[in-house]
This record gives sequence, C-alpha cells and structure tokens, in this order.
Amino acid sequence: LRPPGAPATTELEDVLLSYARLVAVDLRGPAVVQDAARSAEQPEPQVVRFTLREAQRFHPDGTGNEQPLSAESVRTDFQRRAAEGVALFSEVVDRIERPDGSTVVLRLKAPFGLLFDLLAQPNASLRGDGTYPGTSERVGSGTWQPTRRDGAIVRYAPARAATGDLRPLLSAIDVVARGTAGELDAAFASGDLDVRLTAAGSQPPVDAPKGATQQKRPSRRLRGVGLSLLATK
Repeated sequence: LRPPGAPATTELEDVLLSYARLVAVDLRGPAVVQDAARSAEQPEPQVVRFTLREAQRFHPDGTGNEQPLSAESVRTDFQRRAAEGVALFSEVVDRIERPDGSTVVLRLKAPFGLLFDLLAQPNASLRGDGTYPGTSERVGSGTWQPTRRDGAIVRYAPARAATGDLRPLLSAIDVVARGTAGELDAAFASGDLDVRLTAAGSQPPVDAPKGATQQKRPSRRLRGVGLSLLATK
C-alpha cells in the first residue's frame, strides 16, 4: 500500500490499523465519532474534555506486557508528540491534564477549528511505552495487531481485545509495500492489492481492475468547524 521506508504519518497511510485515536472523523458527515474516547465535551472555548472507554489495553510489546490505556498514557504520548514537533501538540495545545484515570483535558492556546480533524490524523494516534517485537515501533491499541512481517508484507490479525461488536469480520489483512507508484498500480491492476491509496491531487490508476470503485476525501480545509459551535460530540 505504500513505499517501503515511508513514515507512518504521511497522508498516504491514512489508515493505521494498529492504532486508535481519541476520536475519528466520519468523512460522510463530517461528524466526530468515538474511538478511544467515548465522549468529548467543550465546557469552555479553549477547553476540551475527553472521557476514555473502559478496560482498553495496548497490544503486547516485545516482552509480552500489555499496558493499560489510561489518561496518563494518553498524556505521556501527546507530550512525546509535542517533543517530536507535531504542531497540534506543540503549537495548538497549551496543556494536557488528567483529572482522573479516564479523563483527558486539552487546554488550547486559542480556539482552533480543526482540532478534531487533526486528532483523527495518524500523527495523533495513541502509542504505548513498549515496542512491537523486533521493531522500534511503539505499540498501539487499535483493532488490528501486527502478527507477522515477511519482507515487504506485514500481516495484521484482529487484536485480542477486539470482541463483540468491535470484532472485525475479516480474519487478516496484509499490507504490502512496493518501491514505486508504478509497481503499486500494477499490483492493483492484477488484483494482488484490494486497496490502492493515492496522494491528494493525484490521478487514480489507469488500469484499475473491473468493478473497482474510487473514493475521495474532502480537503480538511473544507471541514473546519469553530469549536464555539461544538458543545458536546
């Protein structure tokens, strides 16, 4: 789906299977929907409060440890994001507080209309302290857990915590890396890839397989909503 070595926070990798965010954005609405957080409230123009869903855990790390996902782990990772230079956390968010184990409060430097859109981006996904076996990638808490790496292919299986209505219908997903866009197009045309992601503004593959559908996401600039309009989401 992406060139090897490409960072996981690029626009091309819009779907991070292993990682949850506080919230997601439904592009059909657009609407803010729950992910790791079960609710979001805006008691003041520059204060947004998130309440986490209960009993969430990160995937097992290289030592087999499964870290609980808590308000403290969210705050710690967002502070890491700020140190890494992610603008949302270094320029927009002033302070990150955790009044209790399941509540995260973001205090903003000023009202910011794209807060929820950016919280739903890959570089705002939630990471634990440990790393996946054999890699330097921090563990996530998403629906899918990497189970096998074979060269340019990474296989994902449903995470053990994904039960009931959260359990996906697919048994596995293989993510395939190719060196060039042309190689990706050829794999998609031959049916070796089921999903082909392209960068914003680029043309879809010319030789798309029969029956393939194309989906476009609107620009984030068109989806900004002032926080003053969001009482509770």
